Amino acid sequence: MLENVSEDAAWPQHICRAVLANLYMTKDDMFKPVSVLSGGEKVKTALAKVLVSGCNFMILDEPTNHMDVYTMEGLEHLLESYDGTLLAISHDRTFISHTGDVVFRLEDGHIQKSTEQETDTRHNRKY
Repeated sequence: MLENVSEDAAWPQHICRAVLANLYMTKDDMFKPVSVLSGGEKVKTALAKVLVSGCNFMILDEPTNHMDVYTMEGLEHLLESYDGTLLAISHDRTFISHTGDVVFRLEDGHIQKSTEQETDTRHNRKY
């Protein structure tokens, strides 16, 4: 897996290892062939490949689906240091509040822009 992530990376292999570690891939996991990875491990591998690709615009569609809380926190940490533009589509308001500077939300068929943390009075949450 590490070889797969590193082959087209814009960053050296030690950075690729750090990214995989942030996504809670163990040292043993990093040396597995991609063909034997579980579905979740393949998703983490794909995310790692994108994160080390050097791209300046990233689109993530529901990136936290089926992730455990530790992996979500690791992904949030990695995205905090991402210098490019991120377009993330997610129902996970916590993830959006931790990663988004400008939030557009679809509500009642209308798109609304938010640049500040707002409270969702129905769920008493901030996003």
